[in-house]
Amino acid sequence: MVKEKVLDLANHISKKKRGSKNEIKAEDPEYRILEPVVTEEMAEVALCMKIRKKVQQKNLLHYVGNQ
Repeated sequence: MVKEKVLDLANHISKKKRGSKNEIKAEDPEYRILEPVVTEEMAEVALCMKIRKKVQQKNLLHYVGNQ
């Protein structure tokens, strides 16, 4: 079973867009590495964060609460 949020996270980290020709799929190693250790909730929080940008906890809680 594919964890959709984790798949979204793998694409987010790799700077790929879901639905594009170069998207990360469930068979790709980028997803297969994340799948056993990242839960749907963890992926949801990580998707609210920007790559290589610092985010304070209070701001992150604001973003996650609005989804």
